[in-house]
Amino acid sequence: MKFLKLMSRTLGIRPHLDRSAVQKQIGLRRWMFWAVVVGLLFPGIANAQTIDGNFSEWSSGEIIGTDPATNVNPTDVADWLTLWATFQNGNLLISYQTVQNIDFNNNAWRYEVLLDTDSNPLTGYRGSAGNYMLGADYMVEGGTIYRYTGTGTNWSWSYVGTTTYAISGNLLEMAVPGASLGITASTWIKIQLVGNNAAGPDFVPKDIAGFSYPRDQVVLDCDFSPWSGINPLGTVPAGNTTDIVDWTGAWALSQNRTFYLSYTTASPIDFTNNGSRYNVLLDTDNNPNTGYVGLPGGAGAEYLIQASTLYSYAGTGNNWVWSEVTPLSYCVSGNQVELEVNEQYLGVSSGNYTLGIRLFGDNPTTWDLAPAQAPGFETTLVNVPKGELDPTFSSGGWGMTNFSGGNDSASGVAIQSNGDIVVVGTTSNPASTQGTNFAVARYLPNGTLDTSFAGTGKVSTDFFGANDSASGVAIQPNGSIVVVGTATNGTVTEFALARYLPNGTLDPSFGDNGKVANSFLGASDVGAGLAIQSNGQIVVVGNDGGGGHCVLARYNSNGSLDTSFGTGGYVSVSNPALAPGLSVTVALALQADGKIVVAAGGLDVNGAYIGSVGRFNPDGSVDTTFGTSGVTAFPGAATAVALLPSGNSLSVGWVGPVANTVAGLLTSLLFGELNPDGQYVAQLSSQYIENVPYLAALAVQSDGEIVAVGTFLPGSTSSSDLALTRFNDNLGFDYSFSPVTGLVYGNTVPLSVVAATNFPGYTATGSALALQANGDIVAVGTATNAQGGTSFLVARYR
Repeated sequence: MKFLKLMSRTLGIRPHLDRSAVQKQIGLRRWMFWAVVVGLLFPGIANAQTIDGNFSEWSSGEIIGTDPATNVNPTDVADWLTLWATFQNGNLLISYQTVQNIDFNNNAWRYEVLLDTDSNPLTGYRGSAGNYMLGADYMVEGGTIYRYTGTGTNWSWSYVGTTTYAISGNLLEMAVPGASLGITASTWIKIQLVGNNAAGPDFVPKDIAGFSYPRDQVVLDCDFSPWSGINPLGTVPAGNTTDIVDWTGAWALSQNRTFYLSYTTASPIDFTNNGSRYNVLLDTDNNPNTGYVGLPGGAGAEYLIQASTLYSYAGTGNNWVWSEVTPLSYCVSGNQVELEVNEQYLGVSSGNYTLGIRLFGDNPTTWDLAPAQAPGFETTLVNVPKGELDPTFSSGGWGMTNFSGGNDSASGVAIQSNGDIVVVGTTSNPASTQGTNFAVARYLPNGTLDTSFAGTGKVSTDFFGANDSASGVAIQPNGSIVVVGTATNGTVTEFALARYLPNGTLDPSFGDNGKVANSFLGASDVGAGLAIQSNGQIVVVGNDGGGGHCVLARYNSNGSLDTSFGTGGYVSVSNPALAPGLSVTVALALQADGKIVVAAGGLDVNGAYIGSVGRFNPDGSVDTTFGTSGVTAFPGAATAVALLPSGNSLSVGWVGPVANTVAGLLTSLLFGELNPDGQYVAQLSSQYIENVPYLAALAVQSDGEIVAVGTFLPGSTSSSDLALTRFNDNLGFDYSFSPVTGLVYGNTVPLSVVAATNFPGYTATGSALALQANGDIVAVGTATNAQGGTSFLVARYR
C-alpha cells in the first residue's frame, strides 16, 4: 500500500494525555479520500442516552458507516468496523465497534473521533495531505474532548472537557455534551474516525461520505432514489458507442452548504482506470469569457471535476492547465455516481448562485456531451438561503451575553483567522463604582463563548475609575486584539486603546500594562474607529466631542504615538460646515497605498444633516487630490466607510426623522460610490429603505456586493429589530437577499430589501458586522428585554 508523506505532529498542552504520545505520525491514503467523512443530522435511537454498556439499545438506530476488517496494518488497535451516532438530551451520542478490544488505559490516543461542527472544511484541522480531510473543529481522543487551536495541518489542540463512556470488549458508547461542542440537534456535522498509527491509519466509513436524518436529503450512500425527485439538468440517449463515458443524465442541488452532483452513464463508471475521461466543467461566475473556454459553444469554466478531484483553472483561454484544489467525497454504484463539493471551495458559499455545468468525455476522437442541448452549457439555479439566520450558530442563529448583571451594549466585531468572533462594547456592573468599562467577548465559530479567553469568554477593563466605552476592534496578525474607545479621566474624555493577548489578558508590552489614553484637543476627545496597518501600526479616528474637528492618530505597535505622523502623532481637521456640538466622526478604511479614508457626519449650521468622506496621506497630511481640498460632502450623515474592490470608497448614512412619501416614517439612505479622486461615480440619494432610521455599518463581500446592518422599526410601534440589507455591485438593492415576504410598511408597499429579525422578547438594534471566510455575516448589536436590561446581541446570517 502506498502512503503519502508522513507528518510529525507536536501536541499542545493536553492534560489527560500520556506524554509518550507527544510526538505521533499519521499517514493518509490518497485513494481513500472519498471515504473519510460522515455528515449527519442526528437520527433517533431508542434510550441510547443511557451510557451503561448495554449496546442492544443501538440496534434500533441507523448505522452511520461500516468498514470491513481490512486495515492495512492489522496490528493497529483502532481498526473500526461500525459507527452509530445520534443526538439526545443535549448530548452527541456515539457508539463504535472495532476489531480488537478497546483499550483507553494504554492506547487512548489511538482512538480519535474528529468532528466538523461548522460545515467548513477550510477551518479546523485538515490533515497532512492537502485539504481533503474534513476541517475538524473538535476531537474526542479516547474519552477527552479537545478544540482545534492550530492552523490547517498544525497538530494543536486545547483541552475542553471529558465525556461519559462505557466500554465492553470491542464496543464503546459515549456521550459528548453538545454544549462542549457548541452543537444542537439541528446541527449538521461530519465525523471521521482515525486510528492513530504511523504505519497505517484506519478510516471509517469507507463507502459513505454523507448522512442525514430524516432521509429527505441527498447523501453519499449510493442510494440514488432521492435524486428521482430532483429535476435533471439534462438527459441524453445512450448513443455514443465510441466513448466509454456516454452520459445519460445529470442532476445537481445544494444543501447544508454543499454542492451535490450526480450523473449516470451508459456503462459502469470506472474512476480507477479511466478517471481522466470523466470531466465536469463548472462555470461559477456565469461569464463564458473567463476560465477555460476550450469547448465548442464556450463554457468559461473556473473549476473542473475530473473523476473525483476538484481543480481550479490556472491557464488562459483554451490552455488545458489546472491546479488541484482537493479530492472529493463520492459514491459509485454501477453506472451512477454521487459527488459532493463543499461550497467554500467554489467561492459560492452564501446566497443564491447559478452554476454553468457541462459534462464531457475526454476522448481524442469524439466526446459525449450532456445535457442534450450541448454544445453550450446548461445552468441550474442552486438555492441557498440569503439573509436567514444560521440555525447552527448559538441558539437558533443568535445569542446574548451579559457581563455582570448590568446594561451591556455591543458596538464592534472582528473575525480571527481561526474563525473565532471577537465582539466589543460597553458594560456596567451594578456592584461597581467604576462606571462603565470596556467589554470584550470572544465566541467560538459556533457562537458559544470561548472559555479559553479570560476563563469565561469575556473580560471588562477599567481605565480611570469612571465611565469608559469601547467602539471598535481589530485583530493583529499575531492574534492580539486591539480595542479603541473613550475613557473618562477626571473631567475630560480621551482616546483610549487596550490590547489583549489571545488568552484575554491585557498585553503588558502595550502602553501602560495594556492600556493607552491620550487627550488631543481638550476636554472631550472621543475614539471611534481603528485599523491595523501592514507594518503593525495602529491608526485611530475620532472627534473632539462636538467641536467640529476630525481627529486622526497613529500609534506604534508598542502603544506609543508615532511622532512622524501629523504633529506629534496626530492630526485634526475642522469642518466649518458642521455646527459646534454636533459633529461625529465614525469610521476609517486603509487603502493599499497607505492612504487613509475617513467618514464623518453631523448637523450643519442650518440644522440639516451633512456627511463627508475625506482622505489623508500616509504621513497624516490632508490629501488635497481627493474631492475638494481633501473632502467630499453630501447631504445626510455618514456612519461608515469601506473600500470596494475597485479601490473606490463607499459610505452609508441616515436621514431622519423626516417626512417622505409615506408620511411620518423614518428613512435611511445609502450614499453612493466615490472614485479614487473623491468624485461621485454613483449615488442612491433618491432610494430609501422605509422604517430603517439608520444603517450603522457595512462590509464588502468578495463578489463586490455590499452588506449593511442597522435597525428596523416595524410600523409605528416602539420596538425595533436588527436589520440587514444588501446592495449589488452597481449599488442597486439586492431583492433576492431578504427572506421577508408579505411584510408591509404604510399598509401599502411590500418591504423586500431588508432582512429584519425579530428576537422574541427583545427589542434589538444593529451596530456592526463582519464577514466570515465562508461568506456568512456576523451582525452584532444590543438586545433590550421587557424590563429595560440590555445585553450583547450576536447573530449569524447565511
